[in-house]
Amino acid sequence: PVKIGDYIELTHIEGEAIKEKTRATLINLENNKNETIGKIARYQVTKEGLKKVEKMPETTVLDGNQFEWSLKGYNDREIAKIEYNKATEKMQIKLEAGIPHPYFTSTYASIKVQNSSGNILYNKEIVANRQQAAESQTVSVKVGDYIEFTHIEGEAQKEKTRATLTNLENSKQEYIGNKRIYQVTSMGLLIKS
Repeated sequence: PVKIGDYIELTHIEGEAIKEKTRATLINLENNKNETIGKIARYQVTKEGLKKVEKMPETTVLDGNQFEWSLKGYNDREIAKIEYNKATEKMQIKLEAGIPHPYFTSTYASIKVQNSSGNILYNKEIVANRQQAAESQTVSVKVGDYIEFTHIEGEAQKEKTRATLTNLENSKQEYIGNKRIYQVTSMGLLIKS
């Protein structure tokens, strides 16, 4: 369903051709007025109707409903994969068995989910040189909840690729850094720190 605030883009290869331009026409069914749209036409849906716009809004890594975080350790081996589907309100957390990184002795990475009231729904510290058991867990995450990740190598020049967020809808990706807190919103994710 199309709703107020949405954008519509129409394209037609012959939209500007002299004879064929009528093949790309917008008709207002309420007043029977019509106009040719040219090769490309973009509109935003408003309360009053369609408003012509110059360009479509850019989506970012934070816009959408489906996200995936990847935390990697020594030799770029994935130690945790977290998938979140905002539409179903389900976060799937998968931890891989093994020693995350033998050259560190402290917390290497962490995952924490808490609701808007501050109640912790999931909390996992991954110690670098300690054997980690394989684990799979589903957590209910709703709009307003917070998702926090830390990664000891998140800011390292070469190793920053070991802590990433990927938007599964538009394939955009970003590095998380040493610590990142997201809040789930109706539009996707919002970075809190």
